Amino acid sequence: MLPIPHNEILREKEEQRVLYLAIKQSAYEDIFDEPIGRLLLKRGLVNLLVFDEKEEAILQWIR
Repeated sequence: MLPIPHNEILREKEEQRVLYLAIKQSAYEDIFDEPIGRLLLKRGLVNLLVFDEKEEAILQWIR
């Protein structure tokens, strides 16, 4: 697993915190329906907060 620099910095400073990438539902559907997106999720390389931009609501936390 390749380290992501911001994750490494956060791990060093605040080990117990989990970093999430906030992403619009439409972007989530586009990116994570692709093989590379599914691979990122499968390997746990990214945590996501999926939101509905119009409703201003969180739809899903993915860890």
